[in-house]
Amino acid sequence: MNNTDKNCLICNEEMVERNFYGQNKNQFTEKPKLNHEEHIIQNAIGGRLKSSEILCEDCGNTLNKEIDISFVKLFDYFTQELKNRLPKERNSNVIKKIIGLHSTKNLEIYKKNDKVIPKKPFYERDENKKELRIFAEENTINNYIKKVKKDVLNFEEYKIFKITEFEQNDKFQYYFSKNVEDFNDKFVYGLIKIVTEFAYLKGIKREELKRCLDTQKNKLIFTKNVIPFYPVGVLDHYFEQYRVLLEKNYPSHTLILYTEENNNGTKRLTCYIDLFSTFQYYIVINDSYTGKEVFETYYQHLNKVKTKPTDLSNYEYKELLSLAQEHDIDLTKIKVERPKLDDYKKFISKEINKVTADYSIDFNDLLKFHKYLTRELALLGSGRGILFDDFNLLDGISKYDKTNMLYELTLLSNTPNNYKQKTYKRYLKKNDSTYITFDEIYREMELNKNEAKRYGKFKFECLNIFVQNS
Repeated sequence: MNNTDKNCLICNEEMVERNFYGQNKNQFTEKPKLNHEEHIIQNAIGGRLKSSEILCEDCGNTLNKEIDISFVKLFDYFTQELKNRLPKERNSNVIKKIIGLHSTKNLEIYKKNDKVIPKKPFYERDENKKELRIFAEENTINNYIKKVKKDVLNFEEYKIFKITEFEQNDKFQYYFSKNVEDFNDKFVYGLIKIVTEFAYLKGIKREELKRCLDTQKNKLIFTKNVIPFYPVGVLDHYFEQYRVLLEKNYPSHTLILYTEENNNGTKRLTCYIDLFSTFQYYIVINDSYTGKEVFETYYQHLNKVKTKPTDLSNYEYKELLSLAQEHDIDLTKIKVERPKLDDYKKFISKEINKVTADYSIDFNDLLKFHKYLTRELALLGSGRGILFDDFNLLDGISKYDKTNMLYELTLLSNTPNNYKQKTYKRYLKKNDSTYITFDEIYREMELNKNEAKRYGKFKFECLNIFVQNS
């Protein structure tokens, strides 16, 4: 009776397509589990990867209520600031209120409708100038002035300034985890849901998702299997430090599902997850995976997907040129000696239909950075650099790190591209030896648990500055 290839990830029931059920109800004695189009990375944070072979409708709705709603809400500040880049949400008409702190005044604020407003009314008094600056929302400020009038002696002698919103160029810090009840659970389960669904999509069986899925209770689980990434290799250190400048598609989402050989003949199945080029974690899915070797990736930028117009009949020449440029279509390939408007329309229409979204990891930024570093090393000590005319990225680098960097760069320059891709966030070179990045991070965290926290704050601030200046 099942007309889909997979059972539901959570309940393990057979799933039936809605249309098939609607057309063949007489074949069913009871309503089956209908399949459900699931966004692997949540739609509300810009995720595009989706499948109808992951969850049934019932489990999809349950996980949305139990995990997704709370998880995506954590990113409200970033998704609001990046809303022009993100796909239109189902709840796009809902106005979100983002809570934060005014950095210089040390007062709580919130942002709503692109206005930064004091969370609670307050006033500032300048006795020398006889001025009162009154801060409050527009709909409450007049009532608050009445209160201030009672508090301030000789109120009439002061010049009143009404301030209902702060300047956009003021400095603000927006809350992420502060004042969020059960933040860790909401955050961790959101990550676990993403990587578990991605693994299932890529053919990993339910019983092999041991650290993320309880197949007896049919629910997602957290088994202290979420390890924060921070750069323990010298190349990663410099790339992540300047990533906001180097990554063409910053900020982006990345998933890397892979296996690592254990000493006992089994494998460790792990997924590296990187949201907004900022929230970076390794999630162990299975410590003793017995399946075949796995290496699957997904990468996407947050810019809106280019639309493909289906009818070009009313397009003028300038519009066609613009369309060709947007979709990287080479008009010199038209096989007509003197093309007319209709020739351009036919050619562009044909070429647009060939364009497909590429969600594989683009390593061009990383490879370009390796070339930059090689040239930066050559200029070290000159006070000049490649990325910046008057600043070298490697100023102050230790002799130890310089040696390791030279070793890594030399090795990578002689390595095929497909191998480079498979080493990204997985391996690093130190002391002329190869190390597993995950194991090195775990080992160093045992020695210095605050290092990952410091790195996380740095990455958060990079993203914060980016969105404020977007």
